Amino acid sequence: PFKRAGALRPDFVLRLHTSPPRWLLIEVKGVERPVWDSAREALRDLLAYRRAFDPVLGTAETPYGLGIAWGESMQASTEIEVALCTPDMVEDALARLLTAT
Repeated sequence: PFKRAGALRPDFVLRLHTSPPRWLLIEVKGVERPVWDSAREALRDLLAYRRAFDPVLGTAETPYGLGIAWGESMQASTEIEVALCTPDMVEDALARLLTAT
C-alpha cells in the first residue's frame, strides 16, 4: 500500500495484522552527533513519511512512528504520533507501541 515517494524510505516498516491493519514506521539515526540531534533528524523524517504516505497513514492510530536515536536513556512516550527513544530503551518502546490503542 505504500507508493514510492521520491527518496523517502523508512529504515523499517512493521505491519500489524489487526483490523484495520496498523503500521509502525521505524527510523534509526546516529553516528557521530549528539543524541538530541539524531532524535530531531529521526522526527523530521518520520513527519515527512506521514505526509508522503498520507493515503495509508492518514487514518493510522497514534503513534505511527518510532525514531531510534543513537545514545542512551531516552524513553519513548506513546502519547504522541511519533515516539523517540535510544537503543537501550527499544524493547520497552516496542512493547508499549505494539500494545497502544
